[in-house]
Amino acid sequence: MHDLIFIVFRITAAPANQSPIIHPDRESTQGGPIEAIIFGGRRPQGVPLFYETNSWEHGAFSGSCLKSVATAATEFTGKTMMHDPMAMRPFMG
Repeated sequence: MHDLIFIVFRITAAPANQSPIIHPDRESTQGGPIEAIIFGGRRPQGVPLFYETNSWEHGAFSGSCLKSVATAATEFTGKTMMHDPMAMRPFMG
């Protein structure tokens, strides 16, 4: 089930202005509210799926320290654990 949800989120994309839940101030030069940032990776054990950090600084630090198991999107094969800042390593050049 988790793999199915992951695939749906990865391949479902539409212009932001078509989203029924997008904030009306998304184009404001004053910015808009940010209530959460969720980083995701693959960890079969050892860490919870979600946890709340104490501050934005703690959240940025936690995201920069993420480790993830290699997937087909990475240059590694097998169940290699790798440092994966913000869980975006496979998508950065």
